[in-house]
Amino acid sequence: MVSFHDITTEAYDAAWPANRLAVSPDLFSPSWSQFTLGGVAAYASAPTDTEKANLLDNKANPLLPFTSAAQQSPFRGVNTNARAIEEIVTQAWFADRLQIAIAAKVLQAGNAFRKIPVTPEGQAIVGAEVIGLFLIGVGAGHFVAGETEVTYPLITDADRASNLIRVRGLAQLVVSGKEFDVILNFVRDPITE
Repeated sequence: MVSFHDITTEAYDAAWPANRLAVSPDLFSPSWSQFTLGGVAAYASAPTDTEKANLLDNKANPLLPFTSAAQQSPFRGVNTNARAIEEIVTQAWFADRLQIAIAAKVLQAGNAFRKIPVTPEGQAIVGAEVIGLFLIGVGAGHFVAGETEVTYPLITDADRASNLIRVRGLAQLVVSGKEFDVILNFVRDPITE
């Protein structure tokens, strides 16, 4: 991810991710743009429209005024491939938590002199961990409530030969509103009669 500040002594490049990573992804899924970032000075000279366009064309995340010059806010929140950083954090959080959960289940079974079998029962054990993480993710704001699913592919001979338990999960990411279109009409006549 590319950050930009015209004052070389300003630690925007460190303050921005530190601010967003200061909360647990088990509890929150913050947007990586459009929030007030304290402790970082405004630019010495505001970027021109051409400079802003160049920064955005190069997938940079400039620190721009949101509603006033006093409220400097990271703009865009993307990596160099223009992918939202909060989506990357969600993916890494989920993969890490799932790996930890499955490892715990494997060790628990092994310590109890059991296996997680390559059967529908084994798929259900793994699937329960995915479902549990989806619920945590919905609560933290990573995923849309009611828009997650877990499916279990048919077990094949190849699965059994390679000791592979397959489970498929799908979840809709919560995306953050960045632009707002509100239409208001004010009339003199009563709206309801």
